[in-house]
Amino acid sequence: MTNNKYLSSISKIFSMEIFAKAIFSVISLGVIRFLSEEEFATYIISLTTISIITSSIGAIFNRLFIAGKFNFEKYSFLPFLSIQGLLIVFLFFLFLPLKEIYEGNLGLVFLVSSLQIFFIFIQTSFQKELNFFSYYSSEYIRLCIYLIAFILLAVNDLLNTKNILIVQAGSVGIASMLFVSKLKIKNESFLFQKIFSLLQKIFLGSNKYLILYSLIVVFMSGLDTLLLRIFDDKNQVAIFGAAFTYYGILQSILYAVNKLYLPMIQKTKSLEEINLAMTTLNALNIKYLSILFVLAIALSPAIIPLIDNGRYPDSILIFQILATSSFFSLLFSPYKNIIFKFSDNKYIFSLYLKSFLLIYIFLLPNVIIKYHSLGVAIVFLINWFIVNYISFLRAKKILKIIDKFGWESMSFKS
Repeated sequence: MTNNKYLSSISKIFSMEIFAKAIFSVISLGVIRFLSEEEFATYIISLTTISIITSSIGAIFNRLFIAGKFNFEKYSFLPFLSIQGLLIVFLFFLFLPLKEIYEGNLGLVFLVSSLQIFFIFIQTSFQKELNFFSYYSSEYIRLCIYLIAFILLAVNDLLNTKNILIVQAGSVGIASMLFVSKLKIKNESFLFQKIFSLLQKIFLGSNKYLILYSLIVVFMSGLDTLLLRIFDDKNQVAIFGAAFTYYGILQSILYAVNKLYLPMIQKTKSLEEINLAMTTLNALNIKYLSILFVLAIALSPAIIPLIDNGRYPDSILIFQILATSSFFSLLFSPYKNIIFKFSDNKYIFSLYLKSFLLIYIFLLPNVIIKYHSLGVAIVFLINWFIVNYISFLRAKKILKIIDKFGWESMSFKS
């Protein structure tokens, strides 16, 4: 495939992803606009927890299906689904001591999380097969149901955290039912033994560092908001939550890029194919996305007050800091796909573990007490710049080794 055809194919899929993200962004901006400050803070905590739960469990299985080396095809879906159910129960008891900050919505948070995890599981099978049409069809149906229900809530003045969570559960539940037939679920004999065997393969096998890395990334992405709620007040949570929502819209573009390139890089069989994929990606980043990020930072002082009706003026500077972090991620983080390609998972796990312990466990609580949401944003920028840049350097080193010693020279104990 020529570079132009390759870029054209990627651009079409990328456009589908952007359209899906645009629908979700409209809903997110509507939440900022119409919810009261206290209600919005509660919603942000609920949404952050849903993201942690679904991403931690979903990330594990996404990585195993797409980037893992172990052959999981011999297992049917039921053992996987059973393990995810066990992990949800474990996380429920982990979050139970914090139930007061959810204002009575913890049960709904876990209901939405459970349904989304099943939905992610369905989508993962499409992603592995590069069946992006089915993947985005399921996503569009979910988002359209969510959008229509959200508008009805807004028109009838019924918007609150509880009702939004109920709508989220309903939309993802309906979409899952429509596409669950794509999964070939067989009747399982000796299911318990298969679950135990699979647990051993996952958590004690060659993919353990990949799993642990995925978990750390998820908690790093949401722990700052939870710590802000624990060590500060709702006002600071609402300010940071508004800024983080705008940042999340930008970051979803970066996720779209990685979502496309991870399976494609995994299927490469030569240095030339990797270089083609990365050249195409860099062209997309430089030509379009970098300009978008710069414009977002420059125009945010004029646009954000129009969205939130001037309720969160401090969120402008915080968003600009977070968007700067996202710009650096745009440049460096796609190279992590090369690390996953060659299963250098122990290295990247070690890097992120050190960052997590130093920044989020020891430093961030003290920063929150002194500098509130602004301090959280600055720490966020520093942390993600460091880990993404070091990952970039590691990936470039891998490519140099391949160029000098050949494809077979790269072999890590992951």
